[in-house]
Amino acid sequence: MQLENKMQKLKEHFQLKEDDLKIRLNVAGQLD
Repeated sequence: MQLENKMQKLKEHFQLKEDDLKIRLNVAGQLD
């Protein structure tokens, strides 16, 4: 169970990072 929780947290963490990157790329594209 403990490992499962850690995996879930990692997934959420990477999902946030991915979303953040997409937002940054979109903003950078709009500035051009």
